[in-house]
Amino acid sequence: MHENRKNKPNKTMNGGDRVATKNTFVYPTYVPIYYPKGCSNEIQIYKECVKETGKPEKCMDQKLNIMEICPKWTLELLREKKRNLMRATLIDNQTYRRAMEVSDYNKGRSVKDLKTSKTWVDGTADKLRSDAYNIINKLNIDIGLMIVIIQLLIHLLTKTLISILEKN
Repeated sequence: MHENRKNKPNKTMNGGDRVATKNTFVYPTYVPIYYPKGCSNEIQIYKECVKETGKPEKCMDQKLNIMEICPKWTLELLREKKRNLMRATLIDNQTYRRAMEVSDYNKGRSVKDLKTSKTWVDGTADKLRSDAYNIINKLNIDIGLMIVIIQLLIHLLTKTLISILEKN
């Protein structure tokens, strides 16, 4: 094998073949992109200023220093990072709103509408079957109605605790 005089990418300088998998990844990975030292220092100074004052408006000088010192590609990376974080937050908020929305079936309903002779004792481990790990799934209650039931149970428990405390 000849030595690598033309700087070919898969040849070593002493003439052998370079192992291709040493620098390439089999699975996609996240590789941190480090900002230049001065740029990362200015970003850290800005973050400390915001933490101390509590208001980003008071740290405009530090923000301008970041824009003056950091190269263009770093500013573009910071913008892209902010955009991705905003997109992730938006998706999380939409998912939360969808999950907390009361379904049409349960709008206008309350716990009084349930026709059941079950009591709190029926939900204890003695009365349940061995395969009934999750009583909520077995009763097949919609999430909105379940929230109403939990609120009613909390209300009843607080009333009973108050009555017990008043007796003592």
